[in-house]
Amino acid sequence: MTKINSLMLALCLGFSAVAAVADDIGNFPGYVASPSGSGSKTILKTQYGECVHNQYYQSAYGQETCGEAENQAPKSVVAKVEFSESSTQLFGFNNAVLTPQGEQELTNLIAKYAAISEKESYSLVGIGVVGHTDMVGHADYNKRLSTERAEAVKQFLISKGIDGDIIDAEGAGFEDAEASPGCFAKYGKDDMGEIDRLTALEKKATPAQRAQMNAELARYEKRHAELVRCMAPDRRVEIYVEGTREELEAGH
Repeated sequence: MTKINSLMLALCLGFSAVAAVADDIGNFPGYVASPSGSGSKTILKTQYGECVHNQYYQSAYGQETCGEAENQAPKSVVAKVEFSESSTQLFGFNNAVLTPQGEQELTNLIAKYAAISEKESYSLVGIGVVGHTDMVGHADYNKRLSTERAEAVKQFLISKGIDGDIIDAEGAGFEDAEASPGCFAKYGKDDMGEIDRLTALEKKATPAQRAQMNAELARYEKRHAELVRCMAPDRRVEIYVEGTREELEAGH
């Protein structure tokens, strides 16, 4: 090596020693630090954003800016889960009182979510209850009925210890009815109005008239019962459960 080359190498080494120094007694013991423009030092990082240690590094020296402080709380993000359940067995036709079978289904639903919550470490933050009806009857009446059904489910959940403030109950009426149109096409329109008319007339009818009315009523009631059974999927309650959990960010 020539004398000039040796001098250039020494100059380069000298520059590196100034640009990156082992900060063993300054602000960042155990790290390689570089001076900033203001004269203070900053920890040198690799191109991947990792702080550079020197040979004296100990875990007790860990810096928060490097994500290495011993008492540093792990960073987290909130994950959201939505769990939905739909049941057609909670109420009888034209009724907003939970059946015993309906109460059992809701009890099973609560246990099901509790198991998921415990396994996945979710915290319950909200429940949405939406009641639905079939298309038998007027829109306004069905809207009220669906709201009463949703409220009945809400009150049952509250009775099981769930905070009512996080439960939102509403009725959709028959807006989202899916089975009803096909059932009308198969069995015809609902004859409940005709059934009510004949029932009222029957009280004043003669025995002969009453016999004829009973035959008509039997025919209407049979078709009405078939229509009600066909539309059962539309008489449902949907329950949406929302939970959150904390997850460590990538790289922590």
